[in-house]
Amino acid sequence: MSLIFISVTGAAPSGNADSFLDLDVVRFFPEGNSLILEGYIELALSAIELKDGPGGRAGIDFHLTLEDSSKKEIYQNNWKYEEVVTKEMLEEENRNLIDSFALLLNPGTYTLKLRVSGVKKGVRHEFERQIVAPVERPLLSDILLATQIEVDTTGKATEQYNAYLKDGLLITPNPSGCFIGATSLVYFYCQLQNQETVTSNIHMELQIIDAQENLVKKLPDKDLNTTGRGRIYVGAFSTGGLKEGSYVLRSVATQKKKSGEKVVGRRDKHFSVTAKKTSAATYAEINEYIDFNEVQLDSVFRLMRYLVTNKTKNYFTSLSATGKKNFLHEYWKQQDPVPATPENEFRNEYERRLDHSNKQFSMGWTADAVEGWLTDRGRIFTKFGEPNERLQRPNEYGSPPWELWKFYNTGYSYLFIDRNDNELFDLVFTNDKDEPMMPGWERQFPNRVLQDIYTEFGYSGGSIYEE
Repeated sequence: MSLIFISVTGAAPSGNADSFLDLDVVRFFPEGNSLILEGYIELALSAIELKDGPGGRAGIDFHLTLEDSSKKEIYQNNWKYEEVVTKEMLEEENRNLIDSFALLLNPGTYTLKLRVSGVKKGVRHEFERQIVAPVERPLLSDILLATQIEVDTTGKATEQYNAYLKDGLLITPNPSGCFIGATSLVYFYCQLQNQETVTSNIHMELQIIDAQENLVKKLPDKDLNTTGRGRIYVGAFSTGGLKEGSYVLRSVATQKKKSGEKVVGRRDKHFSVTAKKTSAATYAEINEYIDFNEVQLDSVFRLMRYLVTNKTKNYFTSLSATGKKNFLHEYWKQQDPVPATPENEFRNEYERRLDHSNKQFSMGWTADAVEGWLTDRGRIFTKFGEPNERLQRPNEYGSPPWELWKFYNTGYSYLFIDRNDNELFDLVFTNDKDEPMMPGWERQFPNRVLQDIYTEFGYSGGSIYEE
């Protein structure tokens, strides 16, 4: 057993709203019988004791010890964080320090203790965690929650173990597990350990459970082909529809072995959702449509086409001008995820996506120009936002230019092609059943490119339509 990494990343924004200091530990299982224990520490800058006041140097000392099952101390390490903390930094909302450490453990039972010095009186500064390192590699690792997971585009290899860079992904951990507002995305990362010596399928189920053990949301199931020793599983889900409170992300992995034996792994990860409070006037008190004429009201509603059903569209058309004003006001009021704030975060995000789509995907400037939000790429961006992965390929091997967008929170992928070489990309294939597809799209590609597309969609071979 040895320490393999300690890093202080500096101050960073986070979702920690009610706690000043949090510790999260997760277990991952590399080759062999040992495991990697990663620890993530989140410390609010407002909890730091500044002897010289704002502008003074913060001195935070971390003391880590590890005991074996007989309570014998077998490891200890001390490290320090120092930085000049300005008044502006202290006033910045949710300005936190994220720190991490990692240990390589042999099978056994351990007690990990962390003590933090240099924080204000009354702030919790001591933690103790019981750690079990199993002899056999489990099917499912622990779950790491994050405020962001994105593809690493730096291309920089690292010789030292990096707890924030895993499998080509940059991860911003959320040790507190606290996510602010109903428009947050909860990202998660875990590892699956293949229990067979050949390629095998692992079925993943994910549920959101509330404090009363009620099922409040079920995420799409996944069937994952697992080669070699294992693979990673990364995803995200929105806090939309979740009330303030505590929840559990329940992940269950099931693998059926050739012998007929079923191996099941389950992990529960606690997280919470909280609203950002303010005493300012709320958005719901203002009806901004009071002076709009009917043409303006219809123009506003036109932009909401991706949010409402056909039944709602017909209902809106039947309303008087006064009815339309009230409808629009009440609609946005009901969609406001955090009524206590002066902003409607849901509406702001939707309008941001519309604006981005029009800037990035519009075609032409004449009367027959296509507004960006009405193109296929614009529609998907407006509905779902920025894809977690965006693969762009120009003309290669005789194929038209194509793009593939992947969204971790829904599990959906979208394939667009530029059939006429005019940068107007059409959606031709997706695993989203609510979106149209183009029959025979496969004929647009030579086999070499088609196999690359199959791979990106997670198909091992044959036609996608056979899945």
